[in-house]
Amino acid sequence: METKKLILTSPDAFTIFEKLKGRLKENSNEVEIVTFNRESVKVFIAVKEKYFLRTNSSASLTYSIFCEDNLIQAVVCASGAGAGWLNLSYGATSKLMKDAVRLLVDEGFKEQT
Repeated sequence: METKKLILTSPDAFTIFEKLKGRLKENSNEVEIVTFNRESVKVFIAVKEKYFLRTNSSASLTYSIFCEDNLIQAVVCASGAGAGWLNLSYGATSKLMKDAVRLLVDEGFKEQT
């Protein structure tokens, strides 16, 4: 399993938040998104699944996005795609995470360490 945290500060945070939901839906048919709204806080959780032929298994990618005022925090978690008794993913999980981080960075997010 691999996890990354990213952050974005912008006066247009709520607009970017909604745009991000749209981008996730258009990038994959296999995405489920659940949204929660409470006063000034918006949260969405998106789960994406992708099949990898090289491991003959699926990997899962989960986005947890939190938006409040001018701050958006994102936590991305990639897991699965392991095969065999050593549970080797042959780079499938890393590829999925790399694509997810690129999508967020394209929207202006910065990776946290």
